[in-house]
Amino acid sequence: MGFFQAKSPVRDGAGSTSQVRHRLESSKTSQRIPTVFVVDEDKAACGSLANMITCEGWRPETFASAEEFLSHPVELAPGCMILDVSLPGLSGLELQQRAALKCSHIPTIFLSAKGDIPTTVEAMKSGALEFLTKPFRSEELLSAIREALERSRLATSRETEERALQ
Repeated sequence: MGFFQAKSPVRDGAGSTSQVRHRLESSKTSQRIPTVFVVDEDKAACGSLANMITCEGWRPETFASAEEFLSHPVELAPGCMILDVSLPGLSGLELQQRAALKCSHIPTIFLSAKGDIPTTVEAMKSGALEFLTKPFRSEELLSAIREALERSRLATSRETEERALQ
């Protein structure tokens, strides 16, 4: 007995083929393991954060500079970015502004050993979700990451729906 592929898709009352495809794509996007991008020149800090992120079931990607992150392609999938304010080359604040144009669905969390009020205010006005000073409590950072990933999931779903409509 052989199998054949029908020329027209079977409809089961779930909607048109494009609606079904859209729901499947949205489902795949929301089921992906979220990525937490860490941008910090301190390799030990990156390693420590990567371990914590992995333990929570998320996928870490680490970068030593803003330029390194900006040259990396970022897909439309849930994620967030953890930035150090003091980076070689472009600062964390400059990266935040450029990343907002490149990947607006990725919320930013700042970590800094040198946090001052004007820097914190500038970061928050530019859309940072959180600004934590080192040393920080792990649960504080994890809570901020969870909130950032939820915001990213919503933004990603919205963007996916908008693209499907176009």
